[in-house]
Amino acid sequence: MLDASCSVNHAEKSLGLFKQTPDQSSLISSGLQLPEGFTIGKAIGRGDCFFDAVAQGLKQLKPGTNFTAKSLREVCRKQALSNQEVKEKVIADARNHEDSTVVLPEPGIDDDELWNSYLIGIEHSIEDIEKMQKDNKDVFSSLTDLKYGNTLQIPICGRPEIEGSMICNEYNVKLHVIENLPMCGWSGYLIDHCH
Repeated sequence: MLDASCSVNHAEKSLGLFKQTPDQSSLISSGLQLPEGFTIGKAIGRGDCFFDAVAQGLKQLKPGTNFTAKSLREVCRKQALSNQEVKEKVIADARNHEDSTVVLPEPGIDDDELWNSYLIGIEHSIEDIEKMQKDNKDVFSSLTDLKYGNTLQIPICGRPEIEGSMICNEYNVKLHVIENLPMCGWSGYLIDHCH
């Protein structure tokens, strides 16, 4: 197994991937201790940041392979279709009553409807949604409302424990995510198992 390492400061897309900015330099000087081999990069925001960051890490591990947020979303959809455990995790996450930041699905929506919403939504990147907003406003409205709760609202944000596990399984890698969360500060998550 390979150990993928890519630390990301969530920011808007930039042409200078892995180019340190004064803000990033201050992160290191402010006491952020990165594991050996980690770099600070930039990931596109607004829903694709997790997938973009993982794509950057995979590109470091497997040069010459074109990983993108979109291609990793497609991997997740493929993996989800063949794994009942993923279905259970997605539904449990959508119905998470313990997290006050989660907007729950509307009453009366059953698990199969939530699952179908995930399978439709996971493959859409922010670019897809922006195009959809211009070209097909009805589909855009149905996919971006909160009927199914905010964890299934597109673009579906990648979660290390769900989409991260599927990506690790597909490429036989370990994933170590370090992120700067606006409300909580630095957070780390290690996925070192494949199914």
